[in-house]
Amino acid sequence: MLDTAGESISAMTARWLAQFEAALTAADWPAVSALFHPECHWRDVLALSWKIQTVSGGAEIVAALKSHLGHAPVSGFETDPARTPPRR
Repeated sequence: MLDTAGESISAMTARWLAQFEAALTAADWPAVSALFHPECHWRDVLALSWKIQTVSGGAEIVAALKSHLGHAPVSGFETDPARTPPRR
């Protein structure tokens, strides 16, 4: 995932989202975990839990995703082209 030389931020984001969706759809939790840094944060804004919450830590994020995916299947991740694009 770190070999991104010459790749645009938008392309990296699209690739990450595709990997994330594939891992979630397959319930491949090691692959989901590999997409998150151990000290990262996930801001759920009503998407999975119907409340605004922040989850900190890669393992904690995976645990939260596991607990919600049975109730809220996910697919079609993409960035909104009308919004500010991802940046470094």
